[in-house]
Amino acid sequence: MLWWVTRRLKSKDAAVRLRAVATLGDSRHARAIEPLCTALSDSDAAVRQSAVAALARLGDARAAAALRTALRHADPDVRTAAADALLRIGSAAFAALTQGLADADPAARERAAWVLGQIGSAGAVVPLLSMLKDSDETVRHAAREALAHICRVAVDPFAFAVTDANVEVRRALVEILGKFAGAAVLPLVTAADDPEPAVRKMAVEMIGGLGTTALRPLVAGLGHVDPVVRWQSVRALGTLGDGRSVAPLVEALGSDDDDVRAAARDALAGLGAAAVAPVLARLGDERPEVREAARDALIGIGAPAVEALVGSLAAEGGSLRASAARALGRIGDGRAVPELRQRLEDQDSAVRRAAAESLKSLSWSPADDAERALRAVAFMEWDRAAAFGTAAVPALTAAIGDGEAHVRESAAEALGRTRAASAVTLLVAALRDKEPRVQRAAAIGLGRFGAEAKEAVEPLTRAASASDDKLARAASDAAEKIRKAAETRA
Repeated sequence: MLWWVTRRLKSKDAAVRLRAVATLGDSRHARAIEPLCTALSDSDAAVRQSAVAALARLGDARAAAALRTALRHADPDVRTAAADALLRIGSAAFAALTQGLADADPAARERAAWVLGQIGSAGAVVPLLSMLKDSDETVRHAAREALAHICRVAVDPFAFAVTDANVEVRRALVEILGKFAGAAVLPLVTAADDPEPAVRKMAVEMIGGLGTTALRPLVAGLGHVDPVVRWQSVRALGTLGDGRSVAPLVEALGSDDDDVRAAARDALAGLGAAAVAPVLARLGDERPEVREAARDALIGIGAPAVEALVGSLAAEGGSLRASAARALGRIGDGRAVPELRQRLEDQDSAVRRAAAESLKSLSWSPADDAERALRAVAFMEWDRAAAFGTAAVPALTAAIGDGEAHVRESAAEALGRTRAASAVTLLVAALRDKEPRVQRAAAIGLGRFGAEAKEAVEPLTRAASASDDKLARAASDAAEKIRKAAETRA
């Protein structure tokens, strides 16, 4: 039957040809495609447009291939109708349309790009990206619009493309992504590190332009199962520059992932004064890696963090005081010098050393032997400290109360070498230390004082009965030396 209908396409009567085209379309038969393609060149505009509509009703890939050729038709109405028909066919027209992107006619390429964008398939991203390099501006514009339309549906396919070798492609993608919030932020963060300054600038501006619309999805991204997404979310929050990002970024500072933690550190440093107090709370964290990240964030903030850090030098936790002291040295603000000097007398050796190192970086110089001894003790230069004699006693007083046994031991030994009378009472007290090694060092030190340490004979005698052999022997020897010296003096 189709052969008869096909013959009617040769009728001189346009109305007859029009009815024949309609019948071929209604047949939905594959053999109708060829005669319908012939009808696309009919002298009558109504027949041509009816042929396009008939091909659309067939709705398969073969019809789409025929309609693709119609995109370059001389009749603009046919071209428009062909584009609409391909859009109605939808995903079945995908192959034909991607082939149309390579058509020699720029108008056909432009229409193919437009239809692909309207269909909205993520699979069209790659072929459309290639059209951003087209020699014809109208084609490039159509490709950008098509990609923007697809981006409304799915952002993920664009993530890889922001690293395309072609800078114009990257610029175009940043412009497209900047129109959307949500997941579009993450590819923009990648673009913010682009080697091309213009792309970086545009990406940062686009992220900033998203404003509060980007905040919620980025905060949600911090809890994503994928560490890469968490890392990108942290970086994006930093780029966004919104003060409401501080709390989630401080939380990210405690992440077990090194990259996430480092990104949070850098982001908080960029947020300035608003981040100081929350970050300061992390400075006393039990995990050293978190303390380090918090400290480095405060260093990055710089001068606005100095006052708060100086206040933290008197905090209860030794790790917090030490971290604050190190940060102040790295910031290099002279306002911290008086308080750092006070920390040289801290009971915690880590705090004393951190303060001494920071004072050194701030070019602080001791004013007298007492301060020189403080610095020597902070650096655990025990022989140098002992050489200052009586002037070293205040510094060694702090050290002999340190929480670390090895520090108390060294301080006791140094006190014995000062031969300062004021050291005797401290060494007698050290005989009651919980660690035998410290008690032994105190006993040896007291033995050096001779008759001047006669008050120590009784406690040394008690220590001589200790179960620790080394301690007992040292205490017995010291008591004997003191007694003999006292007898000689008498």
